[in-house]
Amino acid sequence: YIGSEPVPEDLAIGPVEGGRYLLFVHRGSYDGLPETYDRITRWLLSEGLLDTPADWPRFMPIREEYPTDPESTPAENLVTHILLPQPA
Repeated sequence: YIGSEPVPEDLAIGPVEGGRYLLFVHRGSYDGLPETYDRITRWLLSEGLLDTPADWPRFMPIREEYPTDPESTPAENLVTHILLPQPA
């Protein structure tokens, strides 16, 4: 259950592994997230953490946290935390 509501069938709830994460912060509308992921990809490539964009699975599962409420926060002030497990 999530609160008093049953968990939807297409949602899984389970433990999140601990460890070190790379944290990226997206500021603004959720519509801009694809561009932010493109920028993250370019940074990972430049740092040698990816050989090609096809290497993304090594950072799975990706976590997104939404510390601001989209119902009460203007789109331009939304904040999204993107956390990638740091490869060993």
